[in-house]
Amino acid sequence: LPCSTTVIIVPDALLEHWAQQVRSHLNLNVFADSNEQRGSEFGVCYIDGVGDLSLARFPLNHKSTLDLPSIFDLIGYTIVVVPFSRIKQQFDNQRKRKKDESSLNLKSEVDYSSNSPLLQLRWFRIVVDEGHELGENPAGSDVTLFINEMASERRWVMSGTPTTGDEDDINYTSKGLDQLQRLLMFLRHEQYGIIPAGGGGGGPPNDDRSSGKKAQAKTEFVKQIKKPFLRKEEIGRKELYRVLDQVMVMHKKSDLNLPKPIFKVSEVDVRVPTVTQSAIISGMRVKNMDEATATLSRLGVLNRINQIMPYFKGNRKALFDTLLNAYMHTDVFQNEVDRSMGDYIVSCLRQQRIDLKRRGGAIVNTLAPLTAVNDSIICQKGWDDRRPIKAVVYSTSHNDLVGVAEQLYTSFDESNIAEMMQGKISSMAYELGRFRHGKKEGKFCPICNGWNEFTGQKLLGCHKTLLEVEDSDGNIFLIEQERIHRAVSRNEYQTHYNQPWMPKNGQAVDTARMGQDVSLTRYGVSVRHWRVNDVLCINGQNEHPLLQSRWSQQQWRSYGADQ
Repeated sequence: LPCSTTVIIVPDALLEHWAQQVRSHLNLNVFADSNEQRGSEFGVCYIDGVGDLSLARFPLNHKSTLDLPSIFDLIGYTIVVVPFSRIKQQFDNQRKRKKDESSLNLKSEVDYSSNSPLLQLRWFRIVVDEGHELGENPAGSDVTLFINEMASERRWVMSGTPTTGDEDDINYTSKGLDQLQRLLMFLRHEQYGIIPAGGGGGGPPNDDRSSGKKAQAKTEFVKQIKKPFLRKEEIGRKELYRVLDQVMVMHKKSDLNLPKPIFKVSEVDVRVPTVTQSAIISGMRVKNMDEATATLSRLGVLNRINQIMPYFKGNRKALFDTLLNAYMHTDVFQNEVDRSMGDYIVSCLRQQRIDLKRRGGAIVNTLAPLTAVNDSIICQKGWDDRRPIKAVVYSTSHNDLVGVAEQLYTSFDESNIAEMMQGKISSMAYELGRFRHGKKEGKFCPICNGWNEFTGQKLLGCHKTLLEVEDSDGNIFLIEQERIHRAVSRNEYQTHYNQPWMPKNGQAVDTARMGQDVSLTRYGVSVRHWRVNDVLCINGQNEHPLLQSRWSQQQWRSYGADQ
């Protein structure tokens, strides 16, 4: 189905970056449909969005949050942004469907693209950010294979490194040319690319005609460009330049007029504890094996006794360096390093916040700073940067990052630290939203008005569990778990059975059912022990100190409570 929509395929980590760029450079009001609601980013759809993107979360009662929007929804947007992880998932779904059909010996009459909305559309433009990944794998990764099946009128590849690899490799140039040819295939170059059967995305990936044209394009590229270029023949260089001139637009960093990064290298001194210094000095005066072993034990490096022991018989300077180096690789010293680094980060944040307070305090405005930072003219006029002081702590070592984080938790409340160290992108997205706005994300349930906090998972339904209860007068209510005071025991039920307020058609809760470790007062949080007709003691007051005000009977009826 042809459409006028541009689809941008990006690495998961850059999804938020693209949202920021869209907000900075596009006047989204121009792209908005007059009937479009706010919250859909005015013509931009973010699939599996991160952070605070408006389409990152579907409504609580949305019944298909794990599926892509339909093709009829997608064609209503000007831009659709899709992460690599969703492309991988779509490929896996297609492969599973094919495998199931093969195992059942079925021949499906459904088109290959029918299961994925991304393959059902002929997009106006496909943009692949970090698109060099399309050419890195000779066999093609799952993402590459799927993207090559997507149909479009125009194709873009964005990359700062169109060819990748080890420049010291003797075959670096040859591999780079192969990568370039695979990019030309995606771009559907008329001579060195490929136009799949079915018009660029409609046919199955193993179609014979598609494979034939692919081999033909590759053979032609090797003959006309690769071989003569590697032989340093002028004809190969000219043909390569001609092709690149056709397909490539290059920008230098200097052309973009980006603000220059500010680098400030700081060193943090970590002192070796006095007791450890004494142990090392004492170790240099040992007289026998037992004393040497005792020294290593005090330093916590007894596990390296075989490597260190020969140094006790050699040069004292070498022994000192060996003992000190061994200690510096222990967990004890690494904890000292983490503590010192954590203290340094905390002190920097505190000083920056003190300075900001002197200048009048923070200005919480997400638009002004964004515009000012990207506008060099405003910056030159002396824009007063008074954004809230925050820090991003990064390390190439996950273990080091965890160690520093543990120290930071001793100085900051848990709610003031957002972790994006590991886990699914959805979990990190939740943390990113907290970091940007300094508050937790969530939604109120349209049924019970209960607050549902985002924890990195899409909200398929309200997190709050409601219990339907009936009082002695026959009135039926939906109550929250917090209103359950306790369950009524068999002894209590029998004792007060004749009281007017005791339900006559209920059943007492057997303590054996709850188990020895669960008391009747824990009934409210022990959902697995709930049974129909259990008799409970509840708090039915409307103005509950911990809960939302109860809705009126009319509101409940509007949601079909009487049905």
